[in-house]
Amino acid sequence: MNETERLWALSHLWAAAREVYPYFHRLKADWDETYRTYIPRLLEAADDRAAWLLLCEFVRLLDDGHSMVIPPRALMTVNGVAPFRLANVGDSFLVTEAAEDRLLLREIRAVDGVPVGALVERLDRYRYTSKGHPYRGNLEHWLPVLLPGRDHVLETEGGEVPCAFPEELPPLKKAPEPRSRKPFRDLGEGFRLFPGGVLCARVDDMQHTDHGTAFQKVLAETRPRAVLFDIRRNMGGMTLCGARYAQPFFKGSFGGSRKWTQLRKAVDAASNSQITAMDPRTRQKLLDEGMVKREELAQADRYSGRTQFEYYNDAWESPCEVFLPDCPVLLLTGRDTISAAEDFTCFFKANKRGRTMGERTFGSTGNPYLLPLPDGGRGQVVSVGYEMADGTPFVGVGIQPDVPCPPRAEDWREGWDRSLDLALEQLV
Repeated sequence: MNETERLWALSHLWAAAREVYPYFHRLKADWDETYRTYIPRLLEAADDRAAWLLLCEFVRLLDDGHSMVIPPRALMTVNGVAPFRLANVGDSFLVTEAAEDRLLLREIRAVDGVPVGALVERLDRYRYTSKGHPYRGNLEHWLPVLLPGRDHVLETEGGEVPCAFPEELPPLKKAPEPRSRKPFRDLGEGFRLFPGGVLCARVDDMQHTDHGTAFQKVLAETRPRAVLFDIRRNMGGMTLCGARYAQPFFKGSFGGSRKWTQLRKAVDAASNSQITAMDPRTRQKLLDEGMVKREELAQADRYSGRTQFEYYNDAWESPCEVFLPDCPVLLLTGRDTISAAEDFTCFFKANKRGRTMGERTFGSTGNPYLLPLPDGGRGQVVSVGYEMADGTPFVGVGIQPDVPCPPRAEDWREGWDRSLDLALEQLV
């Protein structure tokens, strides 16, 4: 990027956040002042790598999991690609996919002598991590940027393992996923029927509207005694898709979240700017003379601070041929449960319709505003604020389960999905 492109990218991100970002009331830094301080830093950056990292750092200050800069692929792969995938299990990072068999289910403790925890801290400077948990894939994706060169040494529980980062990602072998030790009947498409009439639906995304219809069909055919939703690895998508899974358990319209988004009209912004431009004595004089009301002054300040919001509750209702008002429901959540999957969790949590079990969710949702950036890069800024319908925050903190049941590294190595089996026992 030349200087013009750098300044345009920074300005594009700053302006987009001013227009759509819904959390200025909680932001610690002054966004306009932050923008001013980043201008000279960006223009003085030694190369494109430094410039892109500054852009990532700039948007990271919004402290939101749906707001980020995605640099061009050429930058992210300049030192190759990590030939493995990791799962953050408890305090461990296990290799779940690798080009070499010898790495599968090994615990990666350090790379080139740098502890994994320190690498996560480095990552957090550029990409949101949820209380030290990087969303799955992010750490591996960023390792070539965080570490110099292509030849590395992985420190594992079994000793050091040399690992070269190739130019292109090779075929990866997958370690077997942990499985339930309980008998079940496989119904296809992620549906399994366990003894006692417990239907388990593993839902890994909320991106396909027809999946909810397929789930309703399975419900009608099996008439389960209880339902377990396994959404530990659900990457989100569209809340509408989650609503179709949830509809059989709610009669009529339902929701789980209170939302807000910036509400601005150009002429109102102009009028309010005239008030905020006044000195305090003039404002007080107008107030004393009855020319303005206190609420008008407060509204002017909200406009100036980009906190003039429209509040509303979500509400969903979709066609449904099967209704199970008394069917027990349990949601199995994990640290990679994110976005629309958290909206889905709110349906049940906020309405006290069933229980949750597992780990806290990632803590990030909202409709992102997308921005094209130079050289194929991309930016995005969240546009909708969220909390549970009762005012309980979950963005930035996650949704805590009713019954904590974190996974264990030893269970992965034994191939046992202990969390799933304990969840099933809650429903029997």
